[in-house]
Amino acid sequence: MHEYLALRELSVRYAFAVDDGDGASFASAFLPDARLRMFRPGDGLDPSVRLDGTEALRAVPANVRSRYATTLHLLGQSGYDVDGDTATGTTYCIAHHVESTPHGGVDHVMHIRYTDTYRRAPGGDWLIAERVGICHWTETRAIDQVRS
Repeated sequence: MHEYLALRELSVRYAFAVDDGDGASFASAFLPDARLRMFRPGDGLDPSVRLDGTEALRAVPANVRSRYATTLHLLGQSGYDVDGDTATGTTYCIAHHVESTPHGGVDHVMHIRYTDTYRRAPGGDWLIAERVGICHWTETRAIDQVRS
């Protein structure tokens, strides 16, 4: 159970860091040579997002903040397979990306499945070596008000 909680915490850190605009915390979930790939509907075999290394990853929350008034990532079920100092896992996520409008806002909802590869860092902590996010579908919803 300890391994499950440690691996799940990485997805929690990832989600909180994006929602809080915290690039340092976001990058700290990854190994220095980590890779992030995100596929949106219609991408085919070429991902919309292709980032390598923690310096590139550190910029993700600021990039998201520049495009949306707020985000809220809700994590669903997760499953992991541990083999020594490596692990693989899957986490489901519903991610809300909100734009403000004069009469409320627009919520771009993404239904995402993250498939991860993890490795233990030299200090023993688990970190993400590779994350592949597949957005299976999106919704666009009108919302009444955006908290400022």
